[in-house]
Amino acid sequence: MPALALLGASLLLLLMRVWLPHGQSPAGRAVAEVRLGFRERMLLQRTNLYAFGLILLLLAVSGAVPYLFELIAIAFAYGILSIPVRYRFTSDGVGLNNVVFRRWSEFRGFVPGARSIRLQGAEGMRDFHVRLLAGHQAPALDVVRRHVRQDLQRGDRREVVRGRTKPKRRGVAAE
Repeated sequence: MPALALLGASLLLLLMRVWLPHGQSPAGRAVAEVRLGFRERMLLQRTNLYAFGLILLLLAVSGAVPYLFELIAIAFAYGILSIPVRYRFTSDGVGLNNVVFRRWSEFRGFVPGARSIRLQGAEGMRDFHVRLLAGHQAPALDVVRRHVRQDLQRGDRREVVRGRTKPKRRGVAAE
């Protein structure tokens, strides 16, 4: 029975990452909305999927749960990955479904990458990753550039090189 509870809790964590019954509604006027593809949804759930896979592996090796329950759990995990996920950009901030909403004032800069746009948190705030592959980042980057000032320290400045970030070297002109 504890093994089934562990399996259920891991599925619940997968679900809570993309859906909450009474989550945070985005504040402000809607500016843009970007829907995630299946690969991007898997990227968003990557850590949870690794943990879920490890739990399944340990349960299979120990024989604590019948294989049929594990197959049902895998089907539920696939169903959770099929839930539509979107980032909503508003005049006040950015939100992921109705799970989380962060205001623009909470960020001091951003760094686009190949698999995400990292919104760097202001002092006392955490970073927020907008998990979008490079091909889907254009509408999100337009909004982020308008609302987030690049207010970085000299050592934090980054230069984007072919989808990856690379620190600027002092005294060297940009090529």
